[in-house]
Amino acid sequence: MRIASVHIHKLSAPLRERFGWSLNWTSVRTATLVEVRTDSGITGWGDGTAAEDLL
Repeated sequence: MRIASVHIHKLSAPLRERFGWSLNWTSVRTATLVEVRTDSGITGWGDGTAAEDLL
């Protein structure tokens, strides 16, 4: 079994109200999903944050 493809899915949606935490404020919620497919048909998913999402 080998990795056949890797796809990055960047999701973004506006918030009704700004959200703040100790370091920043944002008006958008973001997520980065990684989809990995093998040559045998198995698909796996992972999530994380791209560095540009932190700016």
